[in-house]
Amino acid sequence: MDAAILVHMKEGKIYEDWEELMLNLYDNRKEVEEGKIVYGKVNDNAAIILRFDFDPAEMAKRLEDLDVMEKVAEVVEKREMFSLSPMQRP
Repeated sequence: MDAAILVHMKEGKIYEDWEELMLNLYDNRKEVEEGKIVYGKVNDNAAIILRFDFDPAEMAKRLEDLDVMEKVAEVVEKREMFSLSPMQRP
């Protein structure tokens, strides 16, 4: 599955706070290097992530990790998640 995630930072937090946290969770840094995660700055208070070829069950497991979710909740106000699918040529 491929997804796009729009990440909104909490008031007083900035993109760089989130980036440092995101890169140091799980194997995210490795997945960025492999091109499975592509991310960027939307503005000082938002980021976009494109996540390719991931297992939804693994993502659900990560979202249930209370220790990690506490760290994320310190920086992230909300996330908007969208599924992506390849476009077919007409």
